[in-house]
Amino acid sequence: AGRATLVVAHGVQESARPALPQSRGIISVAADLVSCEDRFRPLVQRLLGQTIVVEELETVQQILPDGSAVSTGSTRIVTLDGTVVHPSGQLTGGSLQAPVLRQERLWRELPAQIQAAEAEARRLEEELAEAQASVERLTRRLAEIDASLQQARAARTRAQVAVEKAERNIEALERELNWRREVLDRRGQEIQAIQQQTAALQARHREVEGLSATTESRVASLQVELDELEAEALQRELAETEKEAALAEQDRRNQQARLKELQATLAGIEQQIESRQSQIDALRAETEALQAYIEAVAGDEERFVEALSALEAEIAPAEEALRALRREGRDLEREAAHARDLLHQAETAVTEANLDVQRREDRLIALRDKIADDLELAALGDELPQQLRLTLEGEGEVEALPAVTEVPEGLERQIRQLRRQMRELGSASPEIIAEYEATKERYDFLTSQAADLEEAAADLRAVAAELTEVMNERFTVTFEAVSRAFKRYFKQLFGGGEAHMSLVEPEDDSSDGLGVSGLGLEIVARPPGKRSQSLALLSGGERALTAVALLFALLQASPTPFCVLDEVDAMLDEANIGRFRSALEDLAKETQFIIITHNRGTIQAANTIYGISMGDEGISQAISLRLDDVEPVAA
Repeated sequence: AGRATLVVAHGVQESARPALPQSRGIISVAADLVSCEDRFRPLVQRLLGQTIVVEELETVQQILPDGSAVSTGSTRIVTLDGTVVHPSGQLTGGSLQAPVLRQERLWRELPAQIQAAEAEARRLEEELAEAQASVERLTRRLAEIDASLQQARAARTRAQVAVEKAERNIEALERELNWRREVLDRRGQEIQAIQQQTAALQARHREVEGLSATTESRVASLQVELDELEAEALQRELAETEKEAALAEQDRRNQQARLKELQATLAGIEQQIESRQSQIDALRAETEALQAYIEAVAGDEERFVEALSALEAEIAPAEEALRALRREGRDLEREAAHARDLLHQAETAVTEANLDVQRREDRLIALRDKIADDLELAALGDELPQQLRLTLEGEGEVEALPAVTEVPEGLERQIRQLRRQMRELGSASPEIIAEYEATKERYDFLTSQAADLEEAAADLRAVAAELTEVMNERFTVTFEAVSRAFKRYFKQLFGGGEAHMSLVEPEDDSSDGLGVSGLGLEIVARPPGKRSQSLALLSGGERALTAVALLFALLQASPTPFCVLDEVDAMLDEANIGRFRSALEDLAKETQFIIITHNRGTIQAANTIYGISMGDEGISQAISLRLDDVEPVAA
């Protein structure tokens, strides 16, 4: 139901157009904004020719600064938000509910508008996806070029570093070459001096030989005159002469050995000079190659930069187009969202109406069911096909009940109670028996599995108990052996005294169930001349010697193929080193020891010695010495 206004189009005359002032915010006359056929133009002009459309209400104040009515007396002003200023100066605004017919027309048009908007959105999404794919391709290409540029720059940097390193090596080698040449000059000067000394010694040797001949002739003459001269003075003079001759000969041999050594050194220096010169030549060649490589890399870098600039120029318009597509897509998404909201509101209204109808129908059905339940007496026959039919054993032997001619009193109340209980229990599913059998089978399976697990757990506990007992027995035997060996080694290393080990309970309960393996170890020692005290109260050297005694006791109780000791004798004095070395030599019959030490007394017990030293160039060198191959030096 509703009302409508009809206008006869025949004979309608156009109304006069109002004069539009030149002001910001005025859109146009409403008749000019309507598209229609020419035969309806006079009607549109008649109806909307005196209506001016503006953007907002503030524009009306610019048109009518004093707030009075329009001078024509029939011109209306309408804003975009629906506010109307009438010719009389009255203002009409607010929101009106759309008529039912218009609302229905909007609902019918909404699906088509939504489909058009969704199609446009899909088109824009496809264009956006294509633009994004193009941007991604350009971005990947840019990343590849950037990576290549980074690699080229890194290669150039590595080449520059290599060139600088090569130049530094060349400078170092040139300095070393100059130093070698200076050493060679000094060695040449020394050789000349030695040669001069050798010539002097040779002259001296000749003099000595002449002196020897003279001495021999003199000895012969002295033999003749021996009877006349005193024998003791002659022998003393002869001994002095022979001594001088032996010293001269020894000096000559020393000078010759020194000459040979210097000549060998000179040859080695010349070889080193040649080697350094060849290294310098190789480094110079490598430097030239690196310079060429740097120039090539610089050319590649310029090409990469140009390609990068070209790609950036291509990416800029693509990104601008992508941003424009995104803006257009957002606008369409807003329009589609608005259309969806309108459709959702319409659907919500329809859904609420359907729900209201459904609720009323459900209430009607519930009322009917309640009336039927309240008035129904014992209509059991109709419900039997819907109940679960049970099969009884010996069904043929069941005795038939007598027919009931009238309903007993209270049966109706009992039936309602039973039905209420049945409704509370719910309908019986035909699959309940199969579910019960499956559940019972699952229960039996899990019960058997649980029994197996309990049996396995009991077996594991028994095995654990047996292992604990075996470990306790072996631990006790080993502890007793180590304790006896510890007492013996303590007396041997300290030269007296006594010590013993004992097992103690820990302060917490962490050893529960672990047997003797969870107990703690306490050592009480009494060095010679002192009272018994715990290990913590001993001095540093005494603790170190006690620890060595315990280590030797463990090695004796359970020998190992080899053992590494790192400066365990650092805190031992000379007296204790001897006893330590003696015990170590006894254990070396069963175990091979590798000892790191600075103590000479410990080194004397070694069969092979490795010395590590650092030279002038900061490089560690290893020197080995096998003492079995060294010949003993006669005293």
